[in-house]
Amino acid sequence: MGVGTVAAGVAKAKADHILIAGDSGGTGASPLTSIKYAGMPWEIGVAETQQTLVLNGLRGRIILQTDGQIKTGRDVVVGRAARCRGVRVQHRAPYRPPAAS
Repeated sequence: MGVGTVAAGVAKAKADHILIAGDSGGTGASPLTSIKYAGMPWEIGVAETQQTLVLNGLRGRIILQTDGQIKTGRDVVVGRAARCRGVRVQHRAPYRPPAAS
């Protein structure tokens, strides 16, 4: 079962938004094997979700959003081209020097 199938089920359950997160990034709280070997890039997940929702006539009622290692303008353009209404951009944490002791 792919992400598109899950998204179609969520849409049929009357959800308003679907957020597709990529395999990169995250909190690091997952087991190392999951971080290394599970997931797919957000571009593939968004494309599969878009295709499945359109084929099932569900795309018009869902707001599709994406995040996960979106760092450049190119990433934002790709997300918007895939009809994602929201594209969450990663911000680098500001550098704070250690407190003087």
